Amino acid sequence: MFSDIMTIVVKELTRIFTDKKLVFTTFILPAVSIVLIYAVMGLMIQSTMSDEEEHLGKIAVIGAPESFNAFVGHKEKQYKVDLVWENPDQEDSLKKQIYNGELDALVVFDSSFDEKIKLYNQAKTVMPNVNSYYNPTEDYSDATHNKFADRIMVDYEKEILVQRFGNENFLKAFTLNEGNQEHQLAPPEKMSGDILGGLIPFLLSIFLFSGGMGIGIDLITGEKERGTMGSLLVTPIKREAIAFGKMLSLGIVSLVSTASSIIGMGIAFPFLMMAFSQETEATTTNGPQIFALSPGGVLQFLILAIFLTLIYVGIICMISVYANSVKEAGTLITPAYMGIMVLGMMTMFTNKLPAWWGFATPLYGTLMGMKHALSAELTWAMFGLNILVSAILIAVIVWIIKQMFNSEKIMFGA
Repeated sequence: MFSDIMTIVVKELTRIFTDKKLVFTTFILPAVSIVLIYAVMGLMIQSTMSDEEEHLGKIAVIGAPESFNAFVGHKEKQYKVDLVWENPDQEDSLKKQIYNGELDALVVFDSSFDEKIKLYNQAKTVMPNVNSYYNPTEDYSDATHNKFADRIMVDYEKEILVQRFGNENFLKAFTLNEGNQEHQLAPPEKMSGDILGGLIPFLLSIFLFSGGMGIGIDLITGEKERGTMGSLLVTPIKREAIAFGKMLSLGIVSLVSTASSIIGMGIAFPFLMMAFSQETEATTTNGPQIFALSPGGVLQFLILAIFLTLIYVGIICMISVYANSVKEAGTLITPAYMGIMVLGMMTMFTNKLPAWWGFATPLYGTLMGMKHALSAELTWAMFGLNILVSAILIAVIVWIIKQMFNSEKIMFGA
């Protein structure tokens, strides 16, 4: 039995790995695509942010007080803005220009702004106000408004406080974490896991299924459609050996394809950081730790990934055995692929550790286990429960595939 299974495995792997086009599209192209996609994405986002930062934003100013004029002086280049002083009767026209994307921002100061600042106290007078207008659908307008609100007005307020009280910190009652570089006390493996756990299980799940999907359909349905499956079934090799051999072959191909994709992710990781602004270091009481993953968590993750691969291989094989043509198999497998994507997204956007019974849920529990294994939150009891449930599911799938291979109607369409 074992020798028959290995005969099928060697036959299928030889066919796959000696086909240069198949090797390229299955193992090389996914990794290259990942690197190219995230490289272009990261560089484009970086270029866009740099362009917005360097853009000389045009800001119309109405009612600017003398203190603001004196503060701005020749600092327009420093803030990378172009300030244009306008009359109050132009306010509606300027708002229309912003609406149409012709002007980046408009700033309107209260009348007698400087006098109100000098006379202001909380009991008797009203604090002077500044209204700003911008178009959030225009990138340059949004960036220019941020420069004005977060830089120019913050520095302007500090200067006013210095003039009134001699110190910009006069109105502060205390400082928070001044000089304290160790205020984040989370375990380094949990911080690293939070960074990786939201993305890696989702992407790995997609790679595992998509990596075996095309090969799996050709491995079984393709042979049925070409008529070679019939010739194989009449050989002395037992049908269950053929089924197990094809499943094992597909599992190996899926793992190799996934490994290739993970290598691509590793190369693309710096670009991922640029694209999503994720932290690559976790700060702890002992200083920066770069992805300080728990060895036990990594072991749990790898074992869960193997069981997930076996489940996906079983699903792909069931669909491939049932279908009578490659076209039919592709149609039937699409809903399964969409379901895998939905499950992956559910785990990606769920941060709370499920109750113990959540890990008794096939697929979802496995993906959640992989996620929390990276953050060292997955207990061995939860891990063991999911492995037990996954093993039972795999056994059921294998039994179903065995029965399907023994069915003349399914295998020959009779």
